[in-house]
Amino acid sequence: MTTTTAIINGNTVEADLSTLATILSIVSNTVNAPVKEKEERQVNNLAKFDDFVVSIIKEYFSEIISQAIVEKLSEIANRPYSDFTNARGLYFDYVHTLEQRNIMKVIFASYKLKSRGFISPSYRYVCISKIKIASACPHCGADAAAIRDRLVKEGYLKV
Repeated sequence: MTTTTAIINGNTVEADLSTLATILSIVSNTVNAPVKEKEERQVNNLAKFDDFVVSIIKEYFSEIISQAIVEKLSEIANRPYSDFTNARGLYFDYVHTLEQRNIMKVIFASYKLKSRGFISPSYRYVCISKIKIASACPHCGADAAAIRDRLVKEGYLKV
């Protein structure tokens, strides 16, 4: 049996090859595992948020249109560089009333806050103010307030 010397994370280890392979696999599994769990948790969190949004916007759009809107916004939000200008067509295709426009503004802002891509601090505050303004009215802002409360609970907003 031959022993080999290796430096792992600044520590000098002297062992046979099978032991070094075991140590290296433990170290690599420890380093890689938390990143995968975090990304998986974020995707699952966004999936639950998608169901929540569909349940709210069914009152404004049909079930099929609600699913299409949420799928498009979720797809964009899961990209590393989220660019929501590709979703502007949703306004032109589906928004016909003032109530629909207001709820779409809130939904767009909430997906922008939850997106994986970079969002500048100034634009983050623009999104937050859109949500707060839409939820100010107790009558027409009830659904916007529900989305706002969900974002507060998940830590994306502070009231």
